[in-house]
Amino acid sequence: MQLDGAKKLASLTAVYGSTYGLIEGVKAASGIDSSKEDALRNLVYPDYDKNKDLMVSLDEDGKTGWTANMSYISPHALGQSAFKAGMSGEDEDSLVGLVLDEMVGEGSFVAGAVFRAIENRDKYGREISNELDDYKNVKDRIEYAVVDIFKPGTYREVEKLKGSLSGDNNYTKTDLAMRQAGWRKNKFDVDKRTISTIRNSAKAGKAASSEFNFLNKKNNSPEQLNAIWEDSNRLRRDSFDALVTNDESMIALGRNDDDRVKLMKAAGVSGETILDIFDRKYRDLPKTQALSTSDIFSTIEGSYAQKRKQIMEMRKEDRAMGDKLLAKLSREKSADRLNLSAIDNVFLGLDTAERASRIMNHPNPKGYLNELRQKRMVSTDLNNLVRMKLRAQGQQ
Repeated sequence: MQLDGAKKLASLTAVYGSTYGLIEGVKAASGIDSSKEDALRNLVYPDYDKNKDLMVSLDEDGKTGWTANMSYISPHALGQSAFKAGMSGEDEDSLVGLVLDEMVGEGSFVAGAVFRAIENRDKYGREISNELDDYKNVKDRIEYAVVDIFKPGTYREVEKLKGSLSGDNNYTKTDLAMRQAGWRKNKFDVDKRTISTIRNSAKAGKAASSEFNFLNKKNNSPEQLNAIWEDSNRLRRDSFDALVTNDESMIALGRNDDDRVKLMKAAGVSGETILDIFDRKYRDLPKTQALSTSDIFSTIEGSYAQKRKQIMEMRKEDRAMGDKLLAKLSREKSADRLNLSAIDNVFLGLDTAERASRIMNHPNPKGYLNELRQKRMVSTDLNNLVRMKLRAQGQQ
C-alpha cells in the first residue's frame, strides 16, 4: 500500500513538476526571484490572483510585464497549485480558496456576470432590467447572468478582436491568436498598478482619521471616545503597515527613494505619512488634533493652477487653513527650483510646525538643523521656532 502510494506521489510530482518548471523558467528568464515575485504579488497582482501560481515576466526596463494563468493552458495547473500548497503544509481552507478563486474569483467571467446582475448594470453600465415588479426584475437579471456565463468563448474572443481592430483595447492580433491557442497574457504597467495599490492601502487610514475627527466633535462620553479612538487607531495602523509593505515591495523591485516618493505622492499619501513610512515609525492618531495641513493638502490634486483654484475655494470657508495651504503650495513650487531629493522636497512641503516637530524628534536636533541650513531648507520662522524649543529644553 505504501509502495503504491509512493509511486502515485512520484507520478503526480512529475506531472506537476513540468508545469512548475515552465513557470519558474519564465520567471528566471526575466530576473524574477522569490523576492521580486512577492513584490509583484503585493503591488501588481489583482486580489483574485494573489493566491495563484502565475507565470509572470517583466520587460527589460522592469516597468511593464505580463502574467498568464496556467490553468488556461495546462489542465494540471490548478492541481499543481493545490499540490504545492498541500505539500507546504497549508490548511484545507487555503486549498478550497484556490479552487474558489479559480472558478468564481473576482477575475473570472462567472463572477463578472453574477456581480453585474447583482448591480443591475451590464458591462457598458446600462441597466439590465427596469421592471418595477420585483419578481420580473430579478428574473431578468438571473437570465442575463445565465446567458452571459454560458456565452461561447468564441463569441468573447470575437468581441476582443473587434476591440483590437477599433483600438478599444490593448490586444494585438498576435495576442488574440495566442489566446485562441490557450495562451492568455495579461499585460500590466507596474507603476500604474502600484499607485492603485498604494491608494487602496492608504484609503482605510484616511477614512479612520476622518471618522474619528468627525466623531470627536460629537457629545460622546470619555469612555465612548476612547473606544472610538482605539478602533480608528487600529485601522490607521493596519493601513500604515500595508503602506510599509508596499514600500518594501517597491524597494525589492529596484525603485529608488525618488521613485518611491513620486509613486506615493501620486497615490495621494500625505507628506507626513511618507516621511513616517521611510522612518518605519508609526505615530498614533492624535486624540485632540484635527487633520493636519499635509493631510488636507494630500487630497488636492491637479496642476499648480488647479490646486490653487481648489485652495482658494476652501479659503472662503476657512481663511486660516486656506492661507496655510497656499503657503504649502508655494513651498512645493519653490522646492522644485532647489534641486533637492524627493524626500527633502517632502520635508520642505510640511508646514513650519510640522518641520520643527520633526527636527526636535531627531536624535541630534542641532546637527540636523545645521544640515538643513546647508541645503537652504530653513526659513527664518522655522529657525526661530526650533531655537525656542531648544531653549525650552535647556539646549542652545
